[in-house]
Amino acid sequence: MESDDPYFAWKKLTIVRFYFHAPGKALPAIGAVLGRDPGMTSALVLNVHQRDLVVVYSRVRRGSRACTFRYFRITDDWKLLQLEPDIVRLKTEGLERLIEVTDLLPDRQIDSSFETLRDFLAESHPAWLEAILTRQVAHWRLFKQDQFLRLAPTRATDAEFAACIRNYPLTALANFKARLTKKQLRSCIRRSLLGGVTYAFDELSPTQIAKAEVQYPAEMILYAAKRLTDEQLRRVAAEAPCTAFKCHPWMPPARQALVLSISYGYCHLLDHSIPRLQLNEEIIRSITHHPAPWLHQHGNDFAALVLGLWHHLELTIPPARLLEMLLEMPEQHREPLLRYLAGRI
Repeated sequence: MESDDPYFAWKKLTIVRFYFHAPGKALPAIGAVLGRDPGMTSALVLNVHQRDLVVVYSRVRRGSRACTFRYFRITDDWKLLQLEPDIVRLKTEGLERLIEVTDLLPDRQIDSSFETLRDFLAESHPAWLEAILTRQVAHWRLFKQDQFLRLAPTRATDAEFAACIRNYPLTALANFKARLTKKQLRSCIRRSLLGGVTYAFDELSPTQIAKAEVQYPAEMILYAAKRLTDEQLRRVAAEAPCTAFKCHPWMPPARQALVLSISYGYCHLLDHSIPRLQLNEEIIRSITHHPAPWLHQHGNDFAALVLGLWHHLELTIPPARLLEMLLEMPEQHREPLLRYLAGRI
C-alpha cells in the first residue's frame, strides 16, 4: 500500500494482519513501513491471504495512545476493500468478528528477519514502490551504514564492502562471504563468533565450536544442527532446551529422540500448537523406536524415565502399552524395560 499519512516520528504508522491461530485466539502479524520522510509517500508492506483482515493505524497526537484505525479486507481477486466497522462494537467485542482466516502459523512478514527484507529489496517492483524503496535505501546509506550493508548489499560500492569487513564482521559474513578471502573470513569469525556459527560454521576451529556451545547454543541448534555430532547436539540442547524442543520436528527421527529426551521437561513452557495427546504419543513412539538417547539421559534406568515423564508431563504409560513397546523396541535396548516390568510384577 502507498500511504500519504503525514510524517511525524510520534505517529508510529503501522500495518497489521490479524488472523486466528489453532486455539482460536486473534494474533497480529506486523508488516514493514518503508520510506517515511516528510512530505513524501511511504510504502506499507504486508504478506496476506485472500479474505484477510488488514488494519492500518497511527497515533492521533504526540504523547497520546489514541489512534486512528482503517480496516481493509483482501478480496478474492487480491484487491483492498475498505471496511466501515462499528467502532463502538469493536471497543466492547474486539475485532474477532471481522477475522475470517485461521492459520496454524503466521506468514513470514517482510521485516520478520533482515534476510526477508533484504530479498524483498532486491526484487523488481512497480515504479511507485521502487521510488520509495530507493529513497529508503539512500536514507540507510547516509545515516545507518550497518543497516544499509545488511539490507542492500548488492548496492554497496567496493569502498563500502571494505568498510563492512573492517567495521561489521557479522554483516560481512552474512552478505559477502563468497567475496571474502580466507584471511578476511578468519578475521570476521574471530571478531563475530555469532556470525561464524550462523553463516560459516564449516570454517570454525574445534576451539571456536566449543566456545560457541557455551555462548550461542540456541544459534548452534538453529543454524548448524545438521553439522553437530550427537555429543555436541546433546550439550547445546541442554543449554537451550526450549529452542531444541521447537526445532525437533525438522530433525531426523534419531535426532528428534536425542533432543526430546533432553527438552521434554521444558515443552510446557512453550506456546506451541501440538496437542498434549499428540505430544504424548510422539514421545512414546520415540522411546520405542529410538530408546538409546532416552536411556542415556536417564542413567539407563527405565524407572527414572517413567518418573520423569510423569513429573514433567503427567504422562503415564499403561502396562499394555509398555508390553507393546517392549515387542517393538530394538532387542539390544530391551533389558532396562524388562527390569522395570519385572519390578512391577
